[in-house]
Amino acid sequence: MRIQLPRPSTPILVKNTTTSTREHQTAKEQIIAAMHRQIRRQNKYNSNLNPSEITAHCRLSKTAETYLERAANRYKLSVRSYFKLIKVAQTIADLAGSPIIVEDFISEAINFRNHI
Repeated sequence: MRIQLPRPSTPILVKNTTTSTREHQTAKEQIIAAMHRQIRRQNKYNSNLNPSEITAHCRLSKTAETYLERAANRYKLSVRSYFKLIKVAQTIADLAGSPIIVEDFISEAINFRNHI
């Protein structure tokens, strides 16, 4: 997953070094925990899952399923895009420590897709 962010100005970088370092450490810890969840659950990272593995390992709430189906129809998603959205939403769930994919995670994954 790649997200483009605007470059902050140099004064902001210098002024917020301590906060940025703490936030960086927190983000790093969340990422490592998410990676461990993926390996424990399916013995590989979400990005490497094939469609049958996605179906086996990625649990969506009923509202998330409905939301994803509506989005698939609205955006005319290909099968490949449909499964990629689930993988991104699963990664968001892993970062949040959630055992299931909820509607907000699908929405966030769609938002990433539309801005890249």
